[in-house]
Amino acid sequence: MLRTRGTTLTKQLALFAAANRRPRAVYDEGRASAYRPAPLAATVAIRPGRTDPPALRGRLDHLTSATLRYVPRRLTARAWRLRLAIDLQDTHRGSAAVITVRKKRGTSTSFVRLDRRGDATRTVPFSSRNVRAVEVTLVNTSVRYRACWGYNTPYACGGGIPRDDDLLQSVDPKAVR
Repeated sequence: MLRTRGTTLTKQLALFAAANRRPRAVYDEGRASAYRPAPLAATVAIRPGRTDPPALRGRLDHLTSATLRYVPRRLTARAWRLRLAIDLQDTHRGSAAVITVRKKRGTSTSFVRLDRRGDATRTVPFSSRNVRAVEVTLVNTSVRYRACWGYNTPYACGGGIPRDDDLLQSVDPKAVR
């Protein structure tokens, strides 16, 4: 069904994970049901004149996600940008990423096209005049299993062992002009 709509499970699961950070704004029933946003894995404030923060690294099991938030502090020139070096596992293992720029007026979300090694570099607006935060949602969309009736399979089948758990993911931020 996803293919007939021009999309993939990887893309839709990644966008779903990012949407869960803003359930009241994204889901029709989100406000009425008082859904809480998915938790952040980390928040990093980035200020001018300081050493850029180190890359954030973490591990994701299959069908899980983690969102990192970067907040501009005193980066008032409109020329400020945030360069994100995204280093995930190979895409055949289910790696995916979404960048959400939370502006003072509106929010934009984009699925990141990774190379087959799971890497990408993206630059987004980051002036504290008009950006509240930039969130990077990392997702392990793997549905690969082994030892399922003796076969490698895309089905969990009550006892299948995930093939892509504990995958190292990394995002290296740098404020640039």
